Amino acid sequence: MKKRVRSFKQIWSVLLVFFKPTYRKLLLIIGVSFVVRLVVYGYIKIPWIIFDEYIYLDTARQIVRSNFLSQLSRDPQLYPPGWPLFLAAFTGFIKNPLVQYKISLIGTMLISSLIPFLVFWLSGSLWVSLLVAFYPPLFIYSSNIMSETLFIFMLLALITALKFIVRDDLNKRGSLFLAAVILGLFIYFTRIIRSFGIILLPAFALAVLLVIYFQYRAQSFNRLKSLVYFSLLTVFFYYVWNYLSRLLFLPDKGFYEKTTYIDSFIKGLMQPRFSFTLLRNEITLSLYWLFFVLPIFSYFEFRKEWHKKEWYLLLPRLWTIFIFGFSLLLTFAHMFIGTARNPQYLVFSRYLDPALVLLFVYGATDFLKYFQTASAKLKIHPAIWLVLAYFVYYFIFKLPKLDYKFGNTMSVYFFLLFKEQAWLSWILVALVGFIVYSIIKNQRFWLLSGLLIFFVWTTLFAINNTLSTPTWVMAKYQKVINEWDLALSNYQTADIPICIHKDGISSETYYLYHFLYPYQYLKNCDSYDNKPRRILTRKNHRFALPSNCSLDFRFTSQESIIYCPLGY
Repeated sequence: MKKRVRSFKQIWSVLLVFFKPTYRKLLLIIGVSFVVRLVVYGYIKIPWIIFDEYIYLDTARQIVRSNFLSQLSRDPQLYPPGWPLFLAAFTGFIKNPLVQYKISLIGTMLISSLIPFLVFWLSGSLWVSLLVAFYPPLFIYSSNIMSETLFIFMLLALITALKFIVRDDLNKRGSLFLAAVILGLFIYFTRIIRSFGIILLPAFALAVLLVIYFQYRAQSFNRLKSLVYFSLLTVFFYYVWNYLSRLLFLPDKGFYEKTTYIDSFIKGLMQPRFSFTLLRNEITLSLYWLFFVLPIFSYFEFRKEWHKKEWYLLLPRLWTIFIFGFSLLLTFAHMFIGTARNPQYLVFSRYLDPALVLLFVYGATDFLKYFQTASAKLKIHPAIWLVLAYFVYYFIFKLPKLDYKFGNTMSVYFFLLFKEQAWLSWILVALVGFIVYSIIKNQRFWLLSGLLIFFVWTTLFAINNTLSTPTWVMAKYQKVINEWDLALSNYQTADIPICIHKDGISSETYYLYHFLYPYQYLKNCDSYDNKPRRILTRKNHRFALPSNCSLDFRFTSQESIIYCPLGY
């Protein structure tokens, strides 16, 4: 009885924490951020961004049937199962596709709204939590069910967990062992959410090796052994979870295009000038979303942690830096693959957005530490200002600014405005100049005001432009949905299946059919043993079919359903 009473008191003491004023404010931030997401993007009712959303929904349905590979994807290796597994838990059993998508979208908004909670545990600042709640590279993903939102959530969970593990759990063997088990599981699950998760383990290993080197140089031998044991155990349990998942439920096939990335790097080395341009574009975008000056404050805070030997702070920060570095390299590899097909890959930001959220959390936290201290002004080398000036110049005059109606450029939808309305560029120059002047003169209130104006200005532009694109795409997709409903309204079960002519159909027609009719997959006509009578083909393929076939339905997208009484 005494043990039960003691356990109840412990649980109650934990719950009481959330009634403190700080946590009440944090819960208010979470609630407001969720409501704002519902107000801004609540009108979205069907997948609109790129066809990844359909793959995630279909994979979630397949998981309910104990299959982790989507039947829609031409290359299932590109779609890791972590996010569909999460979707399957609360929407996989819903039969109505519109309801399934809407609940998945609301669930994504809820995950996004909970991220400020992790930010508070990492930064200790309610102000940083509030800023992150509306930070564009996070906020705009609330308009779709892409996997970035959960990936960002898990990245922050990893960084936060590592901070407290290194601070509190390395002195006892039991705690060290359990922490390694949990962190290994977190890293593995985060890896299978997105293909870029492959970078997490090497980034962790490099960060640990660097901190071990720092500790060795500082002769901090007491903590050195514990960190080595913990790191090795974490890597070991990562592979244990990887083995168990593949043994119990995941397929044997890999989920990552490692060979393609390696080939792309090799080709990039053969074209250094083009490669430099691609990397420079990505670095410019990253600096823009860090408001150009936040890395300066992070650099000085990094030096403080190094000199003070605050390893529990330094290790998570280094892991974040390496996550960004590896994300930059893989983004470059992916851009190099895709630029020949689509010029929008010249400014390909989506893969960097999760790492940018991490860097922004650190940058904003480090700036507030500077703002709240009464120390002397920062001594910044003139070369840093020259580099900063170059990237501001490059952003305004050299960075490609296209009409980004493409899901892979989520957070740069509004950059075209800088090209169409030149006065916006000069506002940017004035803002950055004012911020730099405030740093040089150590005018902290001016600096805070300038950064807040930059943040609000950028956020309003980003959110405003993400409102128009889903409206436009949904209107386009709704026509196809209406046409499918009309085309299939009079069909009997015997008239199904509909097969696809060997030369294929448009992506909209293909994916929207599967959105409306889950589990009824369109296949090539040649894949059937018996000859299907309903054939989906392009308009110009009409005369390649048998003469007894007749037109049954024509889509505005130029596809037609042809009826052949004797089969294809």
